[in-house]
Amino acid sequence: MIERPQIPHGELPDLVETNIEDAKEHPMLKTYPVEYIGHGGQNIVFRFLAEKNSPDAGEGVVVKAQVDHILDGMLTGISSSDSVQKFNESMSGSEDKTVNAKGVKGVEKQTSDIDKGNLIDTDKKTEDKLEDELIQEREYFKKITDVFREGTVSVPASMVAKVPVGPNIAKALFTSEQAVQFGEEIKEVDTILRFQKILPDKARNEGLSFGFKYAENNYYTPDEYENINRMLLEEGVPLDKELVKRFLHKGTVELLEQAESDEELRNLITEFVEKAIEFTGKHNEMLDLAGRDNVVFFKDDNNNWMYLMVDVHHSALKWDDAQHTIANIDFKDDLSPIDTSQVFNGINYARMLNGMAKWLDIDGRVDVMSLREEASRDVSDVSDIVLLNIRRTFQDLPRVPRIPNKPITNQDVELRGDLPDTQVISTRAV
Repeated sequence: MIERPQIPHGELPDLVETNIEDAKEHPMLKTYPVEYIGHGGQNIVFRFLAEKNSPDAGEGVVVKAQVDHILDGMLTGISSSDSVQKFNESMSGSEDKTVNAKGVKGVEKQTSDIDKGNLIDTDKKTEDKLEDELIQEREYFKKITDVFREGTVSVPASMVAKVPVGPNIAKALFTSEQAVQFGEEIKEVDTILRFQKILPDKARNEGLSFGFKYAENNYYTPDEYENINRMLLEEGVPLDKELVKRFLHKGTVELLEQAESDEELRNLITEFVEKAIEFTGKHNEMLDLAGRDNVVFFKDDNNNWMYLMVDVHHSALKWDDAQHTIANIDFKDDLSPIDTSQVFNGINYARMLNGMAKWLDIDGRVDVMSLREEASRDVSDVSDIVLLNIRRTFQDLPRVPRIPNKPITNQDVELRGDLPDTQVISTRAV
């Protein structure tokens, strides 16, 4: 097992620019020069320079590469003397590259028995692992297009490919020993590249993001936290719109406020929420509504409202995993980081859709607690356990001793400290 380094988002642009400069003489970048244009979650986004100033620039594509895959590929290339030799041989040109590339072991997905850190297991070939991910991704988009109407989802064209990585990235991120093993040459690393059409100008310049901020990251007191859970995870509790607004994207609040006097917009938001609830109920899948601009509402060139799902797939978001973990939560449990993350994302997703359904008078709901025994479905109990686990797992804060069947208090939160504004918690971080 080896540990994948974590890259603060603020440092990512400089690292990417450094690597583009390092690898600019590589055949791939000489033939298809690119520029870095941004990042979101664990994706870094590039644009082809050849398209930038062309008359049809607005019709071009962007290419996304996932940071974790690239880091895993670098680490598996230096994880053992055997893989180091094969990795270097595959890049040397002295032997058959296909054979050597297939000989480099890759990354196995974390399992629930790995309790801490970003540990990389190298018992499955990188190429095979990435191909498996692509198969799952394609199945996911088949389910999306089964529910949502044509023209509302941007489906990427994805492929496993090798990308050039330079030594300065290894020196910046890895231990000295690992950086020495990586070497001073440009290496090629297996990753998934996803090609998507550039967003329409109106979406880029005027679009409003539809999604949520994690409620646990927004300074709710335990009383408020229990209140939003009762409002949005069970029926019969009146909706406090001002409380709900606090965990919505700013763009979502603007959309809801405009929809009060814009029937076309209200109908379109209603359509999206109804389809999202149908999608989760029918296919047992989640949409990634946490990322900024993963779903964008905007007016087209004819001044008609429309929405586009730009980046709603995240392979680590598992609705059934969240339901099963919640079904088995007990007060004595200290959840693993992976289980905590699944519950964390599942509950926030359910809050978002159910909150919007209540706001818009939609009958449908998603039920993240449906597998829990009826007698133990008390939302306040689950809220208590989840909040403690999330703040323990994702924050370096002093832990409050747990007294079974006694809810946490506002004083407990003061002892534990507030969550910092800069902390973003998601499955991408575990």
